[in-house]
Amino acid sequence: MRILVVDDEKMIRKGIVQILSSAFPEETFLEANNGQNALEMYHSAKPDLLITDIKMPVMDGIDLMKAVRREDSEISIIVVTGFDDFDYARTALRCGASAYILKPIEKSELLETVEQIVSEKRLSAKGKAERLLARSYADGGMTRETRESLSFLCPYRVAAFLNPTQSILEKVYCISPVNHGYIAIIRVAEDIPEPFPPCWVGLSQEKDSFDDLQEGALEAMSALYGRFLGSGSRIIISTGIGEIPANDIAEAVSRISGQLGYASASDIEKNISLLFTVPSKCDGRYYLFSASEALKNSILSKNSLADPLLQSRLTSLAAYSSLGEWKSDLLAFLVKANEERREALPENSFVTKALSYIEENYSRNINRAVVSNEVGISYTYFSEKFKECMKINFNDYLTAFRVKKAKELLAKGCYRIYEVSEKCGFSGPRYFIKIFKQATGVTPTAYMTSHSGE
Repeated sequence: MRILVVDDEKMIRKGIVQILSSAFPEETFLEANNGQNALEMYHSAKPDLLITDIKMPVMDGIDLMKAVRREDSEISIIVVTGFDDFDYARTALRCGASAYILKPIEKSELLETVEQIVSEKRLSAKGKAERLLARSYADGGMTRETRESLSFLCPYRVAAFLNPTQSILEKVYCISPVNHGYIAIIRVAEDIPEPFPPCWVGLSQEKDSFDDLQEGALEAMSALYGRFLGSGSRIIISTGIGEIPANDIAEAVSRISGQLGYASASDIEKNISLLFTVPSKCDGRYYLFSASEALKNSILSKNSLADPLLQSRLTSLAAYSSLGEWKSDLLAFLVKANEERREALPENSFVTKALSYIEENYSRNINRAVVSNEVGISYTYFSEKFKECMKINFNDYLTAFRVKKAKELLAKGCYRIYEVSEKCGFSGPRYFIKIFKQATGVTPTAYMTSHSGE
């Protein structure tokens, strides 16, 4: 913050600067001996606070105030004068003065007045910066004008807080609420507030550009998962975002989601265990963050029938002190959701799902184990229920379905035997010819000859 002190009496001017610089060492102080020099200095330095005498040569304080106020509605002004005259005070207040102090100046009054203005300025500047940051974070971009106005924050770290105290939040620039805490910016030049239980802080790497704000937020939020991996400190600094098997995470989450209503509790537990097994050569913190976010977005948000209190708890990282607790609650939630989904589905509805899967994938190398796993039912139970429902065992059904599709292709008369075999999922032309003849009594060639053009 820049403070401009204007007085033609050097001793008074220097005295004000000395008193204030001792109390506010982090602020920048400028001096001018008359209104004209002060106005020129205002144009070049753009101070945040003007402390000025009224009666001065060249340009007095009233004219200075009027000139400054025409250009700047936000600058704070304190008038210091020896004229104990209500008219001067009234004129000064009309020109936008925040306070009016009489000479001889009392140190306590000066400090109290400036302290109040400085505090208000800091809160105002912090609030404005936070609003700009929040808008830029939400939009995923920042204008050049905004970038320049926030340049004083660089270099910075993005911080993700869990359960922060108010005293911590007052010292950072909050961007967005998240998980019982906030995403915020901390200037690298400033000390990181010491977190005490139950507060945790995840920090990004140092950033020099606001182009990296989104990346920094990901680093900060994923760093918090270090508390599940044995971090000995409540301040966890990111090592960056490494490569993770995003497709594997998506497939695992999709499998868990797709099996709800059909799976056994042991199947759900096995899939959760697999999902939360961190692959080698992978940043564990970012992997756990990505896996849990994928679960929240695709499963937790779409299964409102299960325990809503448990659902709310699962979406809050702050609710857990260990990954085991989180997995235990997740298993309980998914088992409950699975039971509710199963009750809502028709009996043996997994057979309908299996039939749809066969129709879409019969050309691939699928079998009973593949399909039972896809619908989330144990191999033995699936075999029994499939036969009970369809009046035919699975292997015979799959073979009959493939033969049916082969007939359709052969009737077109435009495919070779090996092409039909491949398109219908048979292991090879010889096996296809054997199975087709057993099922129809004729060879594929004979069938194609007699049915071509149908």
